[in-house]
Amino acid sequence: MHISDFDYELPPGLIAQEPVRPRDASRMMVLNRGTGRWIDSEFRRLPEFLEPSDVLVLNDTRVIPARIIGKLERANGSSRDVEVFFAARVSESAWEVLCRPGKRIR
Repeated sequence: MHISDFDYELPPGLIAQEPVRPRDASRMMVLNRGTGRWIDSEFRRLPEFLEPSDVLVLNDTRVIPARIIGKLERANGSSRDVEVFFAARVSESAWEVLCRPGKRIR
């Protein structure tokens, strides 16, 4: 598996700029793994889809606008665009990052 397996195009107009009000009105996709069918629902309906044996994992991370585009220049004269996403602060002077190369430029 490669990290590029998770790449997808997301039009900027579909990226939420602020939380929906009320918060439980946020959209939720529900997938029936048995049939492969999915429905577009709302988060407030989550209890309707949970079974007694289900495990619910909560993710309380926050997204920060910490993405930069740079250029990696090599000694041989070639260069490549690179995207760096700052995922988490590790210490005062270090971050955990995800890097993705772009197109090679000659």
